[in-house]
Amino acid sequence: MDGIMWMTKQQKKSKSNPLGEIRTIKQLQIHSQERKNYAGIPSIEFDCTIVILGRQLAAKLIYYMSEGRWVLNFK
Repeated sequence: MDGIMWMTKQQKKSKSNPLGEIRTIKQLQIHSQERKNYAGIPSIEFDCTIVILGRQLAAKLIYYMSEGRWVLNFK
């Protein structure tokens, strides 16, 4: 994987970017992946380590196939 990009949730109202910030992670190591199905919603969950500002962080990267949406959850 070359990297991931996501938009953060808006913390404060901003006229320049009302939706939030766009972030990119280029250092990403996938340890495992597992197909899941929560309440009939299919997803693929990736257990990974990402590097942000020089710090390694454990995270789960989840892809919701039916929505074409990615979610990043830190452990």
